[in-house]
Amino acid sequence: MPNTEAATRLPRDERNASAGRLIVPPGAVLSNGRLSVAITARGTGFTAHEKTLLTRWAGDPVEDRDGSFVYLRDLDSREVWTAGIEPVAGEPDAFETQWRPGVFTIARRDHGIETRLEIAVMPNADAEVRRVTLRNRSRRARRIEVTSCVPVVLHDAAADASHPAFSKLFVQTEFVAAARALIVSRRPRHPDERHPW
Repeated sequence: MPNTEAATRLPRDERNASAGRLIVPPGAVLSNGRLSVAITARGTGFTAHEKTLLTRWAGDPVEDRDGSFVYLRDLDSREVWTAGIEPVAGEPDAFETQWRPGVFTIARRDHGIETRLEIAVMPNADAEVRRVTLRNRSRRARRIEVTSCVPVVLHDAAADASHPAFSKLFVQTEFVAAARALIVSRRPRHPDERHPW
């Protein structure tokens, strides 16, 4: 990526006529040298720490449906969409991606709600930050439920790719009420095996 700000706006009528799909730019890689986040303009991608894959991504160029997602649901109308394009079918009323040094942004408008997802990697800490901002542009009060979904791996990519279903069996979660945090870890298969959490 060049060191200049890049933005892509995709109005509702800009489509690939043969496929009937939105045309989106490829995305970006954010990194501090240890922690890396690859994010596509569709909202898919993965996070890795050095040689350890933290979240799952198949990188399928046809479907491109894996990654960490933020789902939004209108509690009154039951309409569901995501902060990116995938994995919920449907076309946003407006869509824009933007990259500037250190931050990748996906903005869209659906059902009178503007959603802005900003993704960054901290330069001085191995931490990924995702901020979701919602703005109600409709003329009525709205109740929007926001849910994140992250396919955790905590293993090297080759081991996970060789048998992802088996790999999932060793991932465990624990809710720590005092910290209001969900801790995810991988059970070791051997006494000398070490994984991040």
